[in-house]
Formats: sequence, C-alpha cells, structure tokens
Amino acid sequence: MENKTCSRCNNIKTISEFGTKKANKDGKQFHCKECEKIRSRVKYLKNREKIIAREKIKYLKNIDKKKEYDKKYYKANKRKRIEQHKEWVSENRERVRVLNNSRKRRIKKAELEGYREEIIEIYEKCPKGYRVDHIAPINHPNLCGLHVPWNLQYLTAEENLKKGNKYGK
Repeated sequence: MENKTCSRCNNIKTISEFGTKKANKDGKQFHCKECEKIRSRVKYLKNREKIIAREKIKYLKNIDKKKEYDKKYYKANKRKRIEQHKEWVSENRERVRVLNNSRKRRIKKAELEGYREEIIEIYEKCPKGYRVDHIAPINHPNLCGLHVPWNLQYLTAEENLKKGNKYGK
C-alpha cells in the first residue's frame, strides 16, 4: 500500500486518506481528508452568516426547480425512501416518541376547557380516508390556533400534507 505525507499535519497516511486532484503528479491532494475537513469547518464558522445568506438566496432563486427535482426523485425512488423512513423510525424510536409527545403537549396546551367531548366526537366521526386538521395551525410562527371544535376540519391525507403548517384550507 502506498503512503504519503500530509502537508498540513505532517503525518504519514495511506494514499486513500487523500482527496483527488488531477493536476498533481500522483492525482491526490497535498493534504489529507481529515485536515481538509478541519480547514473547511473553520472557514465555514468564520463566514457562517455570509454563507447562510448566500445559500438562502440561491435556494429562493431555484425553489421551483428544487421542488420539481424533489418530486421526480421521490417518484423514482419511492420504495427506497419509504424503506429508509421505516428504518429511520425503527432506529430512532425514542426520538419519534418524544416528537409525538411534544405535539400532544402542544395540542393539550391549546385546548380550551369544556370542549373535550366535542373534540373527541369530531375525531371519532372522521370519515375514512380523511384526517382531522387544524384550520389555524397550533405550531405556527405568526399565529396560534386553538384545539377547539371550530378550528378543526376534515381533509384528505393529500390535502392535509399539501396544506402543511399554513393557515386555512
């Protein structure tokens, strides 16, 4: 196995621990991947605000392309993504439980006294293929919806996912 000395840390490492660079004689970087990772992280932390602003602008300029790409990718890899999600859920059961519990706590905080029975009835009468949705979301940066009968509606699963955390139908 071939070895090389990193120009930053001066450690002798295997050639596989160096990134590629076609312009160099051996086709590898002068510094190892570990040193490059550290250098890159330091540079990011020094310029964090500028980098975040630049990436946000780039994202907003290309938001339609990104959404279209994501849709195509999901359609092409639907089974794979579903399996990955199932695997993630099984590996992160505790985290999923905490997330579910925090949602339940938010809903409980947003509930007004005296409407519990009506709310239960709304959930029990939910038609098959529909979900109970909050018209004004409970967790929203600009408004706070309540968990009360007049803030609940039935939406299909697809409509509910499209609506997301937005106000209204």
